[in-house]
Amino acid sequence: DRVASTPPARLHEFLERNPEAAVSDALRHRWLDLLADRGDWPTFIAEYRDIDADDELNCRRLMYLVKVSQEQAGLMLEIGRLWRTGSRLPATCEPVFQAWKQAGHMTSEEVWTRIALAMEKRNLTLAEALGRNLDPAERVWVGRWLAMHRNPQAELRNLRYPVETPVARQIVRYGVVRAAYSDPDQAMQLWRALQEQHEFFGEDENYVMRYIGLLAAQAHHPRAVEWLSSVSAAADDENVRHWRVRAAIRSGEWQTGLRFLAGLTETEQRNGEWRYWKARMLEQTGEAREAKGLYRDLARERSYYGFLAADRTGVDYTMQHVGVDASPEEVTTMLARPGIQMARELFQMGDTVAARRQWSWTTRRMNNRELAVAAVLARHWGWHDRAILTVAKSDHLDDLELRFPVLYRDLVEANAERNRIDPDWVYGVLRQESAFVSDARSPAGALGLMQLMPATGRLTGRRINLHLPSTSAILN
Repeated sequence: DRVASTPPARLHEFLERNPEAAVSDALRHRWLDLLADRGDWPTFIAEYRDIDADDELNCRRLMYLVKVSQEQAGLMLEIGRLWRTGSRLPATCEPVFQAWKQAGHMTSEEVWTRIALAMEKRNLTLAEALGRNLDPAERVWVGRWLAMHRNPQAELRNLRYPVETPVARQIVRYGVVRAAYSDPDQAMQLWRALQEQHEFFGEDENYVMRYIGLLAAQAHHPRAVEWLSSVSAAADDENVRHWRVRAAIRSGEWQTGLRFLAGLTETEQRNGEWRYWKARMLEQTGEAREAKGLYRDLARERSYYGFLAADRTGVDYTMQHVGVDASPEEVTTMLARPGIQMARELFQMGDTVAARRQWSWTTRRMNNRELAVAAVLARHWGWHDRAILTVAKSDHLDDLELRFPVLYRDLVEANAERNRIDPDWVYGVLRQESAFVSDARSPAGALGLMQLMPATGRLTGRRINLHLPSTSAILN
């Protein structure tokens, strides 16, 4: 709060001395804002480092460099990368883009690229604003695209313009796919009718069939297999590969499903999900012995599909617990980190919000082994939610005591018994919904360990005659 009145040398000294403090990031952001406001660009450029992505500060930096730097080519490439987003950027970026435009880089193609990205994100106001960078003759097509978004069925039935240019075909494709969200059959009928009236290319057909096929598969539509079979999937199109198999399974087309499954990559075919479904399909096609071998191998793994395979063969689940073996030297090294010490102090003081922020800041660049050791420390302090979330970011997922602690046992078991509920179900909700973050608040407003919506909490409170005077009382 005293950045404006603190000598720059003192600010710089603090930031250099505390690189592992989360508060340093907030301080540097505020100082950089002040430096830009004052026009102290040499200091701004010198201090512009070690900060999380911030488009506003980045655009202020770029605008200064555009004015003074001799490396204009590199700057123009950087501005181009910034431009290509479907999201709205801060107002400080507008002068940067104007300079980019004056240098001849904001071509019609670049504008349409960003309009398409904005439409993909349903950011209609941004798409409309971007259209102002086009010539009036091209600008009319932005309005047509927006109209297509708002009422695709009506627009597709009454096209009042030629479909000859790439932009026109893109708008029509967009409309067909948008119509498919509500009715894949109707969208397909519209598409076939349009193909009789206008000339489209193979890439248009493939685009439309891909999206209608995917939407149909996700909606369990009976023709999903047929439509997805006609798609020429790109080598990196994981969605089409996977949904083809799922659609064939759901429709009972076992041989087709096995053929699609054989088209998955080798890595994908080793995945438990696809090994399990291969066994199921082999069972259906009379290959029981081969299916049983797949189940037997998969049942040795601790996974959802491993458990399903164990159920199919009647064997016990394999848990494969292996604890993180953190050596005393590793623990000592981790404890010596200033950022870890800060997080621990804040946690033990009870300032959990600041403690979590500091922990996240300190662990964000740790490698897999360091994350596992940090998780062991968090558990030792009784900070189980950080232990769960931190070890989950590492490659050590076999320490089940770290990942699935049994907390609040007396409360859970006593109330589960009273209400005739399996305590395992309660623990499943606690672990999945909040990871034992007792003060968890979701963006939707859900609260606490079991993530109750406030209305649900109040209703439940009335039913069990429990007075809840405030929303925060639900957290208890």
